[in-house]
Amino acid sequence: MTNPTLSITDVVRQSLAFLSKDSLSKHDLSKHDLSKDKNAASADQPFTGLIIGNDTQSVFSQIQAIDQAVSWEAFDYQAFIAHRFAKRYDLAVIILSNDSAIDTQIIQRCRDLFAKHCLVVQNLSEPATGVDVVSFGFSRLHEQPIVENDPDHHTTSYQVWQFNLFDYKHLPDWFNSKFWANPELWNKFRW
Repeated sequence: MTNPTLSITDVVRQSLAFLSKDSLSKHDLSKHDLSKDKNAASADQPFTGLIIGNDTQSVFSQIQAIDQAVSWEAFDYQAFIAHRFAKRYDLAVIILSNDSAIDTQIIQRCRDLFAKHCLVVQNLSEPATGVDVVSFGFSRLHEQPIVENDPDHHTTSYQVWQFNLFDYKHLPDWFNSKFWANPELWNKFRW
């Protein structure tokens, strides 16, 4: 079963809408304090995006056409591995290669350092790389694969995985200092 109504650009458009200030204001901002984030998007800063993959030019032109206000940067695999951390991007789109060692390193670096929201695009028509993206905390974005047709009538199926830094793990309410001990008994009893 496939999902013919979606494309990769639709998925990126949905992710950008989620990251926009309008959608963030609708969420409960008490879950994560954006004022502590040094790279939080302000009114004068555009959203920043990162595209990683070898065939990024076709994807890059499609994604850049979605929203001109987003500042995109594209890297191939080796250039990204050599790239030093300079800033955190709002959205990273990773197109998996056929090398599991490179994919593992790129996924970990994007998730840990480079992006607040990561999308991993896995081409299902290519052989599997052996990278288990679920073990990196990613969740499947859509149950059915995304099918795209190019002008030559070749059909390509994609599976898209996402990782959102703010939704990954919520702190439970009991993990708060007011539940650790009985503060009303402090300095009254010694135990």
